[in-house]
Amino acid sequence: MYGIAWTLDKIYSRIRSGKFWSTDPDDYFDLVAWHPYQMSTCQDKREADLFLHIEEPDYLWKDYNDAAYRVMCKYGDAEKQVILTETGFTDCGDPKLEKMQAEYTRKLLQLAGELPYVRTIYNFRLLTETGMLEKQGIEKNQIGGRAEVYFGFFEEPHKNCRPRLKAYVLQEAAGGNEDLAAAGKKVALLRKRS
Repeated sequence: MYGIAWTLDKIYSRIRSGKFWSTDPDDYFDLVAWHPYQMSTCQDKREADLFLHIEEPDYLWKDYNDAAYRVMCKYGDAEKQVILTETGFTDCGDPKLEKMQAEYTRKLLQLAGELPYVRTIYNFRLLTETGMLEKQGIEKNQIGGRAEVYFGFFEEPHKNCRPRLKAYVLQEAAGGNEDLAAAGKKVALLRKRS
């Protein structure tokens, strides 16, 4: 995951090279975004699933985000804000994994709160997408198969947009207090009417 910092350094280096229309990063972008995936550091699992065999977010996750920010600072962009895009965990519909990964979500949000350069986090995705499992040739039509379906914070409208455990974690982190189950039902009802 330190490849994020490496790639960002290459981008800044090319901008500063003088080979393009401007050497000022501000002429190219106002903020920076990257996918801060949580990965496994276990190298002994050759058949490990990219989405399921992950470890609890810790200071290694924080450090590879900090490493990318250090590159921004190196090129004079310390004031630019960062969007952490496509964070989240899948559980393949397994209740035990759902509980564990709700706690991973909590830990990731806590760690992200320690990153003063982060403007916001995009949690991938709002709803589960079980319809993807019904596509013919599913193994060829999407990246993660069954794992890809269960990143959602809420179930789909036909299940009344029931909040999943990580939805409550996100709500707590954001300081919300609305009844998520009632809100989900309301959204599902609106969807049915449209």
